Amino acid sequence: MARQRPGRKRGENDKGKHHHVFKRSTEPYSVDLAALNHYRDHKSMDDTLAKFFPNAAGNLRETKRKSIYLWQSQRAKIEAACETTKGGQLKSIRDLRTATMLSSDGEREIFKWIGNLRAEGAPVSASMLRRKAIEIAAAERLFKDVFKASWTFRKGFLRRHMLSLRRHTRQCQKPPADCDAAEFRVKVHNLGA
Repeated sequence: MARQRPGRKRGENDKGKHHHVFKRSTEPYSVDLAALNHYRDHKSMDDTLAKFFPNAAGNLRETKRKSIYLWQSQRAKIEAACETTKGGQLKSIRDLRTATMLSSDGEREIFKWIGNLRAEGAPVSASMLRRKAIEIAAAERLFKDVFKASWTFRKGFLRRHMLSLRRHTRQCQKPPADCDAAEFRVKVHNLGA
């Protein structure tokens, strides 16, 4: 019996690692609108599919046909997106603050909490912000699996309120030499020297 090679196990039929095939493709809104206009003008689905998706065959062709009918029901949204150049290049649009789950009052409460901590001289860490956000989400009756106060939420929250977590948050004992130097500096400052 042959000795087994070290390292990664071989895949099915000794083909090695499975490679992704990336079968799904999405077109930008400008292509969607052009296909819709072509279908509206020519009244022929076969012509539209031949022009915009010439390589589609079988199930893929059927999927694209259904997609055109779906786009027809979303024509107003697609036309609104294509009014700007950037919108025409997008493949999907999500409204602003769609993922933000806390109410404005909840965010305002966190903002005040951070201000109070900073006024006392206490540093605010990312984990403290996450715990406070989860606490407020629980008060607003949001489930833990729905709102997790992820780093993207924290990043958006800090950006919306023009804050940053810029302070060092390491809590450790200061060496005696540093404490003595700080006391001496305060004494000299008070004496006016």
